[in-house]
Amino acid sequence: MNIFVLISLLSSGICFLLASFIYYRNPKEPLNKFFALTCLTLAFWAFAEFMVRQAESAETAFFWIKTAFYLPFVVAFLFHFVLIFTESKKVNKNWIHYLIYIPAVIFSIIYLTTDLMFVKPVLAYGFYNMYSSTPNPPYIYWIFEVWFVSLGVLATLLLINYYLKTTNKKKKQQAKYIFSGYLIGVIPYCAEVFILPLFNVHIPQLDAVYILIVMGFTAYAVWKYELFSLTPESAVENILATMIDSLILLNQKGKIISINRAGLELLGYEEHELEGENLSKLFINNEFMYTTSIMSAQEDNKLNYDMFLKSKSGKITPVILSISTYKSKTGETLGFVVVAKDLTERKAIENEKEKLQKQLLQSEKMGAIGQLAGGVAHEINNPLGVILGFAQVIARNIKEGDNLYVPLKSIEREAIRCKNLVSDLLTFSRTGKTTMGPIDINATIGSALSLVETRTKTQNVEVIRIFGEGLPKITANSNQIQQIIINLCNNSIDAMPKGAPNGRITITTKKLEKEVEITVSDTGVGILEEVKKHMFEPFFTTKEVGRGTGLGLSLVYEIIKKHNGTIEVENCPIGTGTTFKIKLPGGKDESS
Repeated sequence: MNIFVLISLLSSGICFLLASFIYYRNPKEPLNKFFALTCLTLAFWAFAEFMVRQAESAETAFFWIKTAFYLPFVVAFLFHFVLIFTESKKVNKNWIHYLIYIPAVIFSIIYLTTDLMFVKPVLAYGFYNMYSSTPNPPYIYWIFEVWFVSLGVLATLLLINYYLKTTNKKKKQQAKYIFSGYLIGVIPYCAEVFILPLFNVHIPQLDAVYILIVMGFTAYAVWKYELFSLTPESAVENILATMIDSLILLNQKGKIISINRAGLELLGYEEHELEGENLSKLFINNEFMYTTSIMSAQEDNKLNYDMFLKSKSGKITPVILSISTYKSKTGETLGFVVVAKDLTERKAIENEKEKLQKQLLQSEKMGAIGQLAGGVAHEINNPLGVILGFAQVIARNIKEGDNLYVPLKSIEREAIRCKNLVSDLLTFSRTGKTTMGPIDINATIGSALSLVETRTKTQNVEVIRIFGEGLPKITANSNQIQQIIINLCNNSIDAMPKGAPNGRITITTKKLEKEVEITVSDTGVGILEEVKKHMFEPFFTTKEVGRGTGLGLSLVYEIIKKHNGTIEVENCPIGTGTTFKIKLPGGKDESS
């Protein structure tokens, strides 16, 4: 069989299948209707051409030529399809677009009742041709060809205009491929009909090839960019496939019969791995809850439960589970619909919200205690100054051997201790004046450590300095920064009784992008999780009575906050020590 004969048959089959596929996707959609009509008329025309080309006599070929009288409607349907696709509303809203069918009807009648649009079939290239290959076909044939090509060119221009104006990316891609098909089909057709005969060049008609090209590009737009509307059934399939929540269908016995793409991705299974499995396989120890859910759902209740899904890899995902029945039109229960909404992101947001609420409550509590502490400190400060002043005056006039000397010195010592405590309270309450200025953080910390090392040597604790080089100066109060280091180091020493084996305190400084980081680590007993929740609260202490005021870490917190910095405690296992990380603003070298 000749290759051109096979091309005609192939074109017919492809056009028929495409017409059926597009029409049954949504028979009510005009775009689907007119494209299906175009494909159907092309299918019959290509089949008629196939029969002509394999005809054994001119009479048989002539008969099949006559059966293709509907050919003019091909371009009319195709042009109508383009009008709908390009949303040419001015045309689509009235009857004007139906005028294109008037020439189609006229040409079809002429085609069927006369021989004016073609001559008798001519045997050439080994088969009969539908149109004459002579250089002088009837004049009405040329009128038809001009009309045919004009509508094709106009349709192409409409597609170009639509492509340039539309902002919808999917529509742009659809227009591009339909236009490409038109262009590749129309140009060689015009060359074959109008140009080659001028040079007395004749080739076998390749209309079927052009049809394949146009239909191929359109079919690609259908597959790749969902050109045509869906039926309700296929719409449901697409919705289930693309919904973001996991959907599982169960039979009457609670066995999995289907699961959507989102569910498979969340669980890490292939669909065949879950078919026929019990739903409880996907949950952690929820067999009882699962059974009661199914039982309750049979009473037409839609139930929601907070549960945990278990993936194939063992990953646990929090979900809210909805279970409801689905029934036949007669009311018979066919199975159950299970929808699992992933709560991972929501849980993270809730945890963050809870954390912020705790921080807010802590800040409010600290503020209230600060106001109270500031008021009390001011009230105590004046009488305390009087007590300390008189005690010091009397002590200077009494000799060391006197019986009153030791009591007076004790009064002086304890009054000074109370004064320091009052100073701490004022710092905590933010009522004390703070002088800020550029400081060398390494030098400031070094000065504080020189005060701490007197105690560390007696406690057999090693102090390790790892100071970063070239750190910029930061704006801070040097005395308060030293107070931070001293308080943290004293806490570390207290956490290492008798120095502990190989007791160490490591102080590290380094430059971050816009901050300076100070790390204080020890090898002490560590901090319990319950203690971490309260460690920065004022007057909270785990030390025995008389050994701590509970203001040390709360003062550290307030000083750092006053410096617009942050402090955090790393989660270290109990017995492996504690690490505090402090970050203070310091993006510029202020010494320059």
